[in-house]
Amino acid sequence: MRSGAGRGRRLRVAMVTLRGPSRSGAGELLGPLAVELAGRGVEVEVLTRAEGDPVVRRVGQGVVVRELAAGPAQPVPADDLLVITDEFGEAVARLGRAGAVGLDGSGFDVIHAHDRDAGLAVLPVAIELGVPLVLSIDATGDAPGRGAGDAPPHAVRIAGFLAAQASAVIAASAGELPALLDRAGAPADRVWVVPPGVDTALFHPDRVRTAEDALRDELDAPHERPILLVPEGAGPADGAELAVRALAELHSLRGWAPVLVIVAETPSAARTAQLTAVARAAGVDADVRFATAGSRERLADLLSCAALLIDPCSGEGSSPDGPFAAAPALESAASGTPVVRAVDPLDPADADPARPAGGPDEVPGVRVTGRDPRDWARALAGLLDDQVALDALSSAARRHAEGRTWAATAAALIGVYAAVAGRPSGTGPDEADSGDAASSDTLSDDTGPDGTDS
Repeated sequence: MRSGAGRGRRLRVAMVTLRGPSRSGAGELLGPLAVELAGRGVEVEVLTRAEGDPVVRRVGQGVVVRELAAGPAQPVPADDLLVITDEFGEAVARLGRAGAVGLDGSGFDVIHAHDRDAGLAVLPVAIELGVPLVLSIDATGDAPGRGAGDAPPHAVRIAGFLAAQASAVIAASAGELPALLDRAGAPADRVWVVPPGVDTALFHPDRVRTAEDALRDELDAPHERPILLVPEGAGPADGAELAVRALAELHSLRGWAPVLVIVAETPSAARTAQLTAVARAAGVDADVRFATAGSRERLADLLSCAALLIDPCSGEGSSPDGPFAAAPALESAASGTPVVRAVDPLDPADADPARPAGGPDEVPGVRVTGRDPRDWARALAGLLDDQVALDALSSAARRHAEGRTWAATAAALIGVYAAVAGRPSGTGPDEADSGDAASSDTLSDDTGPDGTDS
């Protein structure tokens, strides 16, 4: 598949995700990054799973999105993608064997898998065809940015297996390193920290000016009542139930409650019924609404109109099975909406009360330890009752997001790609040519793409 990167020839990269268009996958999340990479001279082909008839399309100059048939020709829940990995991987392998990949048909220099399922699918392909594999993953085996928490041991074992085989592993922040290195056992000399980007033009506080009236009418949320957002996931551990119970405690504290909007990517009647029953039992069913994100524009509208984003799963290892995908806090910050999030139990520094909320690699916000709804209610009330503090946190969050552009992410990734080009997947540093091994230095969030302090 790989013809060998040489001087004067553009680097060719395959970016792989099984999450199709309906899951904020190839077009929505990888598209902006792919376009930024292409603008820096990288030829990019995004390989994703078709949810209908497979199509191949160009996205700007130098980017191709190729959909491959694997599994049912329809959206598939994130938890069910694992059973499709073999079929998807074989589809990628057929392309590689036929030489029908790359913008000019000559193959890839690097394969970049953007989550556990993609890694499982393409690792055998990368080994067979001698192409370096870059893996974006956290200690749970999921896309980075969600923390390890109490992830089941098998998920951590899968993450460790993939990390040991990959030529490079991408973490989203320095805070993910302890779990990724110590719990999953990722080789330290192959781990790089490359923070994700965000579209700061799409996710912007000014959207509230044009979106709020219509959105509040739709949600039956009067202007005098703040809106709280929480992403809906697959079950009780996703955080939505905790948010509902915290809303009930908030009502007890203040005598009234904001409007809690539970945001799903695609509607689920069964999950809505479950959460409605929880809200009814807690006495706050009249204060809970359900909304479908549907598109990135719709999600940007919702975030800009919210007072706070509740993210109880940021340190819980929950799969990002929802509209925010891998970067809920970052998209919220870009919208000027502060985040109230969980402390990561596997990062001791995260629970340190002396640690400022919002370090160099952390979205400014408020951290809550544990899952006691009363603690979450007190954290929410502390911000809702202090408009000066809320406004200051909103401004700090936006400033933070403005430094987390896809352009910066692309520049850092090019350094990773260049370092691993020539190191086949499935080999350790000692098995590769000495000139091909990636640097043993990991990139910190304060390190520029050339390895110098930024």
